Amino acid sequence: PEPEHWLQLKPLCRDVKLHMNESGKQRVSYWGTRWKHVDWVFVDHPCYLRQGSPYGDGDAFIDNAFRFSLLSLAALEMPLQWWSKVEGRDTSKDAVLFLANDWHAAMVAVYLACKFRKHFVLENCRSMLAIHNLMHQGAQDPVLYPMLGLGEDDYSLFDFPENNLVFNAPLVQTGGPTGQGSHNGVDHY
Repeated sequence: PEPEHWLQLKPLCRDVKLHMNESGKQRVSYWGTRWKHVDWVFVDHPCYLRQGSPYGDGDAFIDNAFRFSLLSLAALEMPLQWWSKVEGRDTSKDAVLFLANDWHAAMVAVYLACKFRKHFVLENCRSMLAIHNLMHQGAQDPVLYPMLGLGEDDYSLFDFPENNLVFNAPLVQTGGPTGQGSHNGVDHY
């Protein structure tokens, strides 16, 4: 939106609890506005309040896996919190597309499959993962998996030959000098 629309941000939902297993219950708040029929939503949590790059200043921040996973989970929870509870919409029939932009939001596809659709929530929703650079994937050490809020049986989603690329989005869009075009992922689109 234009700069004057950022001034119209309002609280949408506060103190929404998200369960992150070993990271415990996290509370997020949503701020946003609707402009030209598009919802612009921002997630608020203390882990996002820092100076500098969101990824790391020189080296990656040690909490990147937690912060980006929390953002992905909060993105999926948003329609259930704002549209269902605040606006009174029946989101059970909505066909929402979650566009996960690069590895920072790649967990959207995983959480949608493991924490929502697996339990018949957001069944009509789909995700698309846009990868800008296949050389940098945000791969994390498997020792961090328990803090992501997944069950033991869900870790197999990270298995990919020789790396930890998350490939659970039904459609993956790649671009930039190291990847081009679309690639079909799993067959349940």
